[in-house]
Amino acid sequence: MRRLRTTGPIRELVFDLTSAVLRIPQAPSVYADPAADPTDRGSIAMAVLLVARREQDDMDALIDEASGVARHAGRTWAEIGTALGISRQAAQKRFQGVR
Repeated sequence: MRRLRTTGPIRELVFDLTSAVLRIPQAPSVYADPAADPTDRGSIAMAVLLVARREQDDMDALIDEASGVARHAGRTWAEIGTALGISRQAAQKRFQGVR
């Protein structure tokens, strides 16, 4: 499993939960439909995915906002792209209309 490049309590929690889930031996389910078992590895992993997706959406909104502020403050597309690990062209394309 790859390490998260960013830090923060939510990201650490998601990583810790995912790591823990993968170490749990899967016991036979007592449910007729194993997907309905809330202790099932798959169910726990799905819950982690939902939290991670919500966190990703929040981070995308933060990046959009910060890029608009940076541009308004006179930063170049090259500087923004470098901060995000993308080219200036990719930064401009992604954030051109963001205010």
